[in-house]
Amino acid sequence: MMEKFELPQFAGESCCPNIGEVLSSVITYIDRQQQSGSRELPLTGVSTGFPEIDRLTLGLQAGELVVIAGRPGSGRYALALKVVEHIAGTLGQPVVFHSLTNTAEEVGLRLLSSTSGVDSYRMRTGQLDESEWQKISTGLATMHSAPLAIESNPRGDFESCIERTRQHTKHFGRPPGLIVVDDFHAFRFAAPPPTLDEARQVALCSLRQLAGELAAPLLILSQLDARIDRRPDLNPCLIDLPRSGCIEAKADTILLLSRDYEFEDDQTKGTPRRYGIRIHEAKSRFDYWGQCRITLSEDALPTSLFWGACSA
Repeated sequence: MMEKFELPQFAGESCCPNIGEVLSSVITYIDRQQQSGSRELPLTGVSTGFPEIDRLTLGLQAGELVVIAGRPGSGRYALALKVVEHIAGTLGQPVVFHSLTNTAEEVGLRLLSSTSGVDSYRMRTGQLDESEWQKISTGLATMHSAPLAIESNPRGDFESCIERTRQHTKHFGRPPGLIVVDDFHAFRFAAPPPTLDEARQVALCSLRQLAGELAAPLLILSQLDARIDRRPDLNPCLIDLPRSGCIEAKADTILLLSRDYEFEDDQTKGTPRRYGIRIHEAKSRFDYWGQCRITLSEDALPTSLFWGACSA
């Protein structure tokens, strides 16, 4: 005979259904958005500075893990720097940038090149004219006092990344507008679980928890698998992400980048060249997937990548 089932007794207030309260809050939110009266799409997160991307994502959402992935030369690093420039330099919101692949000085040079519009190759060689020095001065005025912390982490110390982010947030005295990690697969782990794949899964969970704890969007830069270069269809998809770490399962938003060669070939001769990037939103918590195209100026990119665009 089946024994009578009894629930254990818990201290505290009794539970009751709360779906009515939840739905009431949802309707209030929808009504507030409708009554705002703005014809522009209202953002629920931090603007990237690119209206095309903001229309897809509604901004970078606090507490979410966002992935920007692409093959080398796709422009993901240049795009990330433009987003950092907008959030820290234009919006004045704190940004913490973790570089696992470059020194802080290298990131600073690329950022200054992007902000000023002066080619980074000419900056490296010192071959600058008076007008370019004026542009650099303007870029310095924009970014010198911006709330931006650049952390160089060549050892790929994961625990250091977590701790330094908390320290910078405490110093800023407010939640970051953005946290950036370049690149996730360069992390090394002092005491990993049995496999590197499991260690990366744990790391992704920790990064999501950090984003939630600090109420900030956390942006990861990642490469795509080389097999995409060997197939006729060069449009990236989720299976092109690195398989280690189940990054596609842990992320809230995934933006996959590819070069827009048709746009680059169709440009009018004699006009300043632009670099075309196609962006495919492969995953979204809003149940909305779409595509867009953005363009970056020649000066926003390393000279070697732009030469590749011209010769492609």
